Amino acid sequence: MSKHTLGVWHGEHVGEARYEDGSERRLFQIRNEGGDLVADVVDEDDAELIIRACNAHDELVAALQAMIESHGMHGPCKMNNCSECKDARNKAVAAIAKAQE
Repeated sequence: MSKHTLGVWHGEHVGEARYEDGSERRLFQIRNEGGDLVADVVDEDDAELIIRACNAHDELVAALQAMIESHGMHGPCKMNNCSECKDARNKAVAAIAKAQE
């Protein structure tokens, strides 16, 4: 797994960008708890998505791992169609692998 900037991330509006076609976009910087710059982002919605995803990453991976480990601990799966459960487990395993690349 690659190293990343630790801590809770937050965003701040730092200015405007003007493009050749005359359009303007708001510029944001993503920073960690210590105020170190993590990324420059054009568009508030993108900055918010990046911040939410990164701040929730460890908890989401832990929740998926707990789900995988606990599945079937109390006997056979009680779902009507266990292939759905198997599919959900496979997706969780794939998501964890992708998150830990």
